[in-house]
Amino acid sequence: MQIDRKTLVVAVMMVAFTALLRPAAVRAQQAAETAEAREAREVGEAREAREAREAAGVAISLGEAVRRLESSNPSLHAADWKARSAEREVWEARGELLPTLAASGDYTRYEESNLVTPMHEAPSPKSDPLEFEEEIYTAAAKLTVPLVNLPALSKAQSAKDAARAQAAQRDTLEQRLIASVVEVFVQAQQIDDSLSLIDAYLEALGERREELSELEREGQVSSARVAEVEAQMNSRRAERLELVGLREDLTFRLGELLGRDEPVTPQSVSFSKPELETRIGATGPKLEEARARLSAAESKRTATAFSFAPTLEGFFTQTSRSGPELDFSSEWSGGLTVTIPLFTGGRRAARWSSARADLQAAQSSYSAAKLGQSRALRGAARTWEIAGERQRLIEQAVANRETSVSSMRNRYEQGRTSLSDLLNEEASLLELRMNERRLLYDQVLAFVSYHQTAGDLSPELIQSLTEE
Repeated sequence: MQIDRKTLVVAVMMVAFTALLRPAAVRAQQAAETAEAREAREVGEAREAREAREAAGVAISLGEAVRRLESSNPSLHAADWKARSAEREVWEARGELLPTLAASGDYTRYEESNLVTPMHEAPSPKSDPLEFEEEIYTAAAKLTVPLVNLPALSKAQSAKDAARAQAAQRDTLEQRLIASVVEVFVQAQQIDDSLSLIDAYLEALGERREELSELEREGQVSSARVAEVEAQMNSRRAERLELVGLREDLTFRLGELLGRDEPVTPQSVSFSKPELETRIGATGPKLEEARARLSAAESKRTATAFSFAPTLEGFFTQTSRSGPELDFSSEWSGGLTVTIPLFTGGRRAARWSSARADLQAAQSSYSAAKLGQSRALRGAARTWEIAGERQRLIEQAVANRETSVSSMRNRYEQGRTSLSDLLNEEASLLELRMNERRLLYDQVLAFVSYHQTAGDLSPELIQSLTEE
C-alpha cells in the first residue's frame, strides 16, 4: 500500500503538534499535583508539630493554665512581694506607738579629773567618798513609752490604707492575667475553627478543580474556569497561612503569661454560651484600689494636721558610771517628756500643702475609677447582649445561605449560572459560618470582661464556660 506525500506530511504534523502539547499538559498537571502536595504537606507538618508539642508536655488546658498563673507568672510574683512590703510598712508605722528600749555607752577622757561618783546624791566621806578620774565610762538603758502621739496614729492608718490599695492592685493584675489567658484560648479556638472551615472549603474547591481539569482535558470547559478556582484556592491558602502564623504567636504569648521562655500550646476547648447575670453596684479591685488610696490620702492629711499637736511620752532610765577600774555605780530616773513643735523651717506648711494636693488627686482618681467601672460593666453587658442577638440573626442567615448555595449548585450543574457566582456564594457562606463562631467567642470575651471588672474571675468560673 502506498501513502501519498500529502497524507504523510499531515500525519507528521499531527504527531509533532501532539508532542508539543503533551509537555504543556503534563506541566499543568504536575503544577496542580505540586500545589496539592504542598498544601497537604503544610497541613501535615502543622498537625505533626502540634502533636509533638502536646506529646512533649508543653500543651496545656484552659483550667490548668488559670490555676498555674499564681505560681508561675513573674508579674504576679512581683505584685505579691509589693503587697508583703506594704504590710510590713504597716507594722513599721505601728511601731511608733509601741514602747522602745535603747542602750547606750560611751568613753570620755577629760583634760582634768572629773567626778565619777556619786553622780547626784550628797557624798558620804566614810561610805561613799567623792571619786575623780580623767577617764570615765558611762552606760545607760532607757525605756520610752509613747502616751499621746496623734501624728504616729494617723501615719499607721495611712500605711494600713496603702497596704489595702497595694493588695487591690495585686488583685487587679490577677484578674487581668486570668482574662488574658482566657483571651488566648478563645483566639486559638477561633483560629482553629476558621482553619477547619477553610480546610473543608479548600477540599471542596480541590474536588471542583479536579472535575474542571478533567472537563478541560475533554475540551468541554475553558482553562479560565480552572484558573478561577485556583485563584480562589490561593486566596484561601494565603488566609490560612496568616492564621497559622497568628496561632503560633499565641503559643508564645501563653508561654509568657505562664512565665516560660518557650511556646506553650493551648489545648482545644469547646466554649458554651455563657449566661451573664448583671449586678447593680458591683465593685471591682480597681475601684477598691482607688478607694483605699483616697483613704490613705485622707489619713496623710490628718497626720499632717496632727504634726502641729504636742506629743507626750514617759521614760525610765538606768545610768551607770565608772572610772578606769570599771567598778560601775548606777542610779535610775523617770519622768514625762512633752514636745511642742514651734518652728520647723516651713516643712510642716509644705507638707500640709502636699497632703491637700494628694487628697485632691486621690478624690479625682476615685471619681474616674467609679465612672470607668460603671462604663466598663455596662459596655461588657451590652456587648454580650448584642453578640447574642447578632448570633441568632447570623444563624438564620447561615441557614438561608446554605439553601441558596444548594440551589445555585443545582443551577450551575444545569448550566444556568456562572462559576464565578457559585464561588462567590460559597465564599459568602464560609464568611457567615466564621462570623457565627466569632460571635460566640465575642460573648465569651464580654462575659470575661464583665467579671474581670467586677473582680470575681476564678478558675471555677472559667471552668463553667467550657463544655464537658
